[in-house]
Order: sequence, then structure tokens, then C-alpha cells
Amino acid sequence: MRTFTFYLIYMEGFVEYSRHFLENYIGVGVSSKSEHIYSLLRESILNSVLKPGDRIVLAQVARQYDVSVMPVREAVRRLEAQGYVRYIQNVGAEVISADLEGYKDAMNGIAYIEGIVTALSALHMSEEKIRQAEELLERMEHVVSNSVFSAEEYSELNVRFHLHLGSSCPHHSLYNVLEMESMRAIVMRRNVFPFDAGYSQKSMDEHRLLLTFIKKKAPQDEIEHAAREHKFAKIRHFFGE
Repeated sequence: MRTFTFYLIYMEGFVEYSRHFLENYIGVGVSSKSEHIYSLLRESILNSVLKPGDRIVLAQVARQYDVSVMPVREAVRRLEAQGYVRYIQNVGAEVISADLEGYKDAMNGIAYIEGIVTALSALHMSEEKIRQAEELLERMEHVVSNSVFSAEEYSELNVRFHLHLGSSCPHHSLYNVLEMESMRAIVMRRNVFPFDAGYSQKSMDEHRLLLTFIKKKAPQDEIEHAAREHKFAKIRHFFGE
């Protein structure tokens, strides 16, 4: 319980510090144009319109969306702070490329955060929320059983399922960290660790077990452990551990 409380306090403090840093030192939050450009660029990265290694030329983006360079610079700095892009000397900003150790580190962090968020969320999940989770599982099972496995579709549903399980968490800042880190991990993993049908079936068994724990209102520590171990199992699979 002491460990659980420590993570909760630490991550909520991290979110508050990040918000303060972005607004007061980078300037994010003061410009609706910056927010709009940030959203557009982030979606382009997540949807692979902007791929790993692609450059983001500030002047070009500014012309494309008919704004000055300043809100574009603010948006890109925010993306850099969240780990979506990086600045390279004499090159500029580019979408992060595959980083195996960085991905492993991010997934280990997500494992702990998701365990806590899911356990807290389970206390507040309505019957409707549980029904929606079951529907997502059914859609995932259809993808896995299809003769032509779609890794992209499965990946999208997988993220939606996990975030849905945590969406009833009363600590919204903690959930926001989980959502941000999950999206960032997608970018880091893409084209490096694609889902395969064989592993996805094993993963589905773990999904069903986790949802069963939630439906039966299992003790919080059991739900936290199941959610955390599910992520650790993925790390072991991808890295052959």
C-alpha cells in the first residue's frame, strides 16, 4: 500500500510540474493557435502521416496552416517535451526514430502506472463501462481470428481497451499521464515491434482474465498485479527475455 501511495503522489506531482513547466517556461497554453497546431502535428505522428525520422520544418508548417512561426515553435517544443520529436543540431526538429532501450524504459514505466490506474478505475467502473470493455474485446477477438490478421487494427483496439479500463480512475492527472505515455510508446514501437497473431491470442487471454477480475470486484492489489504483469509479459516477449 505504501508503494501504491508513493507512485500516486509521484505521478500526480509530475503532471503538475509538467503543466507548470510547459505553461511558464515554454509558453504552451497561452495560444489557441499553438494548441491547434500541436493537435494537428500529434495526430499526424500517431497516424503515421509524419513518420520516424521525418523533419518538421517550422516555416513550412506555418505556411501550411497560415500562421506565424511562433505558435508552430511552441507546438513543436511541447511535442519535444512529451517525447514525440527531438531537436538535432543544424537539422531542426524530427519525429523520433526507433529507440529500443527508450521503448523498453517507457513500457516499464507504463506497466506501473497502468497497474495503479486500472486498479483505481475498477472501483468506479459502471456496468455500462464494463459492457463497452467487453465489446472492445469482441472486436479484438474478431481481428485475431480473421484469416488476414491486421496488426494496425489490433494495435488501435488494444490501446483503446487498456485506456478504457483506466478511464474511470478518479485521479484524472494520473490517467492523463498513462494516456500520454501510451501514445508516445506507439510512436516508439511502430515499425519495430508489430503485433503478430500468435502473440495477440495469448495477450487476449490476459485481457479476458483482467476484465474478469474487474467484473468480480477482485481486491485492488490483484487487479493492479494483473494489469502490470500483462505489460511486463509484452516486454519479455518483444525483447526475448
